[in-house]
Amino acid sequence: MTVITVVDEHAQADHQALLEAGFVASRREAIVEFALDDALEALRDVDMPAGGVVRSAGGADVDRLRLLDDELRGDVPGTAGWRSSPAEFHANTFRDPEFDPDTHLNGVDAATATTSAWSVCG
Repeated sequence: MTVITVVDEHAQADHQALLEAGFVASRREAIVEFALDDALEALRDVDMPAGGVVRSAGGADVDRLRLLDDELRGDVPGTAGWRSSPAEFHANTFRDPEFDPDTHLNGVDAATATTSAWSVCG
């Protein structure tokens, strides 16, 4: 059995106690803040894969986004086998007060309108 925990890297005593208990630091995260307008402007010049276009989640097929989310979670430790129902995905995503569908950008195959795994930009 594997046990995974999260500790703030500034909580040095907690971090040390976990290391002494046999835990191994395996991942670090950073919070980066930026001006949204600047970020969206920078994306205008990004080369997309052939046939790909960027669309906001606001105009996307929500069920395809859910299936993509399920697939991508397969790469996240501790989420093997994750599957969300359409209602659960919609509630956890679109009803989250911090989620702005107009700034959550996704790559879409222009010919088929299929959201692709290469696509998640935001």
